[in-house]
Amino acid sequence: MTKPTCLVIGILALITFEGSKSARCQECKRGKYDALTDDFSIRASSDQGAVGDVVAVDVSLSIEKYHDRPYGFSVVGCYDSAVADLVETPSYSELFGQVAVLYDFFALGVPPGPQKPDHGRGFLLFGNFRADNVENLILAGELPIMTLYFRLKGTPGGSFTVDFCDGQFRNTVASCVDNTLLYASDPETKNPLDARSNRHVGGKIRILPGPPTRTELPSIPPDAKVYDQSPSAEETAARFEVVGSVATPGSTEVPVRVFIASAYEFSGFSISMKFPKEFLAIARVEEHVRPGAVRFDNDQGIFGLVLAQGNRRTGAEGERVHAATLYFDVKEAAREVSSIPVTLEQTAFHMNWVRVRSRNGEVSGRLPIATDVSPILLLSSAIQVRGEVLTVLGDANRDTRLDIADPLALLSYLFLAGRAPDCPEAADYNRDGRLDIADPIAMLSALFFGSPPAEGQFEAEVSCR
Repeated sequence: MTKPTCLVIGILALITFEGSKSARCQECKRGKYDALTDDFSIRASSDQGAVGDVVAVDVSLSIEKYHDRPYGFSVVGCYDSAVADLVETPSYSELFGQVAVLYDFFALGVPPGPQKPDHGRGFLLFGNFRADNVENLILAGELPIMTLYFRLKGTPGGSFTVDFCDGQFRNTVASCVDNTLLYASDPETKNPLDARSNRHVGGKIRILPGPPTRTELPSIPPDAKVYDQSPSAEETAARFEVVGSVATPGSTEVPVRVFIASAYEFSGFSISMKFPKEFLAIARVEEHVRPGAVRFDNDQGIFGLVLAQGNRRTGAEGERVHAATLYFDVKEAAREVSSIPVTLEQTAFHMNWVRVRSRNGEVSGRLPIATDVSPILLLSSAIQVRGEVLTVLGDANRDTRLDIADPLALLSYLFLAGRAPDCPEAADYNRDGRLDIADPIAMLSALFFGSPPAEGQFEAEVSCR
């Protein structure tokens, strides 16, 4: 089990509020490589408003010194629930969405009551960092993380502070839930490092006299809808679609596109795929929505992509979202087969699901894409390797479409000793039985001026062997 996975599992355990700080310090357990540093700080902004107003508190992170590239984090805050209520869930910044993946937010503590006079409440945000983005974006300056919203209910003239509190909450095994950056290793000790800091700055909220003027949450699109009831997988009608391409043995970066659609708005998803490792290898992955956690293993023939970043809308109701494109290299061994299946199924990395926000139960539910509920899941799509296949007229580079890359590929073949077209029938755009300069000229004319390939109309599809 990887350490980031342990972080998620550990924090997801039941969290309880420790009312007495002295008692909490005596019972709280911390990790073997826990250390107090001055190398980073978390800061909250201040605001003010009348009783009944909704005020905003911005939370940001600054890192002055790296131990090693951090892979995980947790942000824990405390406030007085007798003075304010935490409203809904946060709005996350665009920059935070570029550096963090697999993060989630929880409200902590217990409501005040006769048996529990302590009004302590809190919140927890935890997750993992993207290794390729975190260093450049965080070291560039202060990283805005999220905006919290509180509805004021205290006494005019009063105030309270949103603090960042270590050890105020613990899970069922008495481990502290702290403001922490998780590093892969400390350069001096070579051990993992769970770094805390004593430099955090809280935000002070003042309560003004007079009537409220900001009683509603601000509009913060494009957050996904929050449905009254959690839908079932059948009601969600989520469809994962894999669109294959045409290729020959030895082809490189053959695109396979993944689309997701749902009857409900969704804020995240997980894609899990298998492919035959003896025939295919992933060269690269292109994400078409917010950055997620990408992982693939060509030795095992598996791929996973998870995007679970809070509340932002990933897909509207009924929208067909182009989630990602996988670019495969086709191995020479593929000459033995006529097609190669790429399947959507559970792997050691992930499962296939979409995430729909709802009011009952948990804030965000993960709805599995069940293979026995047709037609929710399109199980596979083939990369055609040999045999008769159809493509469009003008498809000189065999990617099943006509675009600027096709006349460029044909010009490279004609004048620069480039690769010969895999399907000469498709490259012969003017249908005169030969490949020459007239074909890329006709393609360019069609692409940019809407001209037909030649006098008369020709079939849009051609057969390649």
